[in-house]
Amino acid sequence: MAKEILNGDHGNGHSNRCRSLGISQSEYEKVRAEVNRIGQGGSGKSLSDMAAEVIAGKHGQGHDTRRKSLGISHSKYEEVRKEVNSRF
Repeated sequence: MAKEILNGDHGNGHSNRCRSLGISQSEYEKVRAEVNRIGQGGSGKSLSDMAAEVIAGKHGQGHDTRRKSLGISHSKYEEVRKEVNSRF
């Protein structure tokens, strides 16, 4: 469910996502915690590692494709983009 939220499959706003997922508020809070963990680099990779992988072409073409492949939030992806751009 966390990956679906990060992919934008359940819209914006906590109440909309909770309703779209069809789960209770308490269950949604668990999913939300996982979304936040992933979005904060929960993949275990550093910003530098992710930037190196993007440069090496390991996450495909296009920002949305790369972000989804990395499994990170939009805000974390923007940090990766900044790191990639600083290397050129």
